[in-house]
Amino acid sequence: MNEEQVSSPTIRATDSNPKLATALAKFQTKHCNAAKDGKGNFGTYVTLTEAELAVSPATEFGLSHTFLMRGISETMAYVGIKLMHESGEYEFSELPIFFNKGRNPYHEMGSGVTYVRRYLLLAIYGLGQADDEADTFSRDTKDNTGNAKSVSKSQAPSGKEKLTDQQFKKLRTDLGKHPNKGKITEAFRKKFVPSVSVVSTDHIEFVEHEQFIRHQMREIERK
Repeated sequence: MNEEQVSSPTIRATDSNPKLATALAKFQTKHCNAAKDGKGNFGTYVTLTEAELAVSPATEFGLSHTFLMRGISETMAYVGIKLMHESGEYEFSELPIFFNKGRNPYHEMGSGVTYVRRYLLLAIYGLGQADDEADTFSRDTKDNTGNAKSVSKSQAPSGKEKLTDQQFKKLRTDLGKHPNKGKITEAFRKKFVPSVSVVSTDHIEFVEHEQFIRHQMREIERK
């Protein structure tokens, strides 16, 4: 393996992407940030589950994605993401990961793959990582005079029974894996936080919220 192989990841796309570009622009006007829902040694970060949740509404604009991986050596591989539009237009980009041949190389490789997938996902959809709740959950809207006004993050009523950490984690996992999570989160937004453009996991904090989401899941499965 030479140095050029390491430093030259593949970037490619269809010759012309007007439909993909238009769809992506429409998605980005409504969705701009992903919440930092994970905590590590160096502060908070966006988990892969949250990143997937943040981009899930893109399906409403005819966009979807898939991940690809190709090995280079025993200690290096490329992880790629392909952003596709229903018209057939696509963009593809990839980044390298490096790992040591330790006692459990697959575990180390898996950590690297997860890390790169998060950043590829946010990058290709053009989403930022919110530094605080206000960045993610407060958006400017227009009042009756046409002037911008600030919209607060949460409109959930007080006095409701809150979810336990275990309930919240289970619901977040189930919602993140659901094939119709975009439709479910949009229904949640319309019912509980209609003034925001992006729904994230911090909006889901009450038992009432879990009941609504579970009901939506069951209704979709019946159809």
